[in-house]
Amino acid sequence: MTETAAGNSGPVFRLIYRSRSRIGAAERKYQLGKIFSVARSSNKKLGVTGALLITDDEFVQALEGPEPVVRQLYLKISKDKRHEHLELLESGDVSTRRRQPGSTPPRKAVPAHGLDTGRDPAAGVSASSAGSLPRRGS
Repeated sequence: MTETAAGNSGPVFRLIYRSRSRIGAAERKYQLGKIFSVARSSNKKLGVTGALLITDDEFVQALEGPEPVVRQLYLKISKDKRHEHLELLESGDVSTRRRQPGSTPPRKAVPAHGLDTGRDPAAGVSASSAGSLPRRGS
């Protein structure tokens, strides 16, 4: 049994995926701003937490919350035309969340260990839970 949106104790469902960005450099700042704005608002209402790592051409995202809600959110995300080639890396129950609902999101990114982004760390959101993911093509 997974955690409810109300935050009952017990395991929580975590889903981690990666995808290739289709956002061009000229629209990057605007589109990422839209993604963060919508995600903050809707994820809080859904009881979903997580982390998003962004590089020039890839996204890696971890979502945590009630299993049916996270799976439905992933289905919605998978239809977003701003990315392609989604790859589910991991899904299942975990004992605790990496971030608690209502916690203050990080203000600057922390590059994930082993992922050479080649970018300013302030370009995305912390993704400490994605630090051990293999690189595409490895």
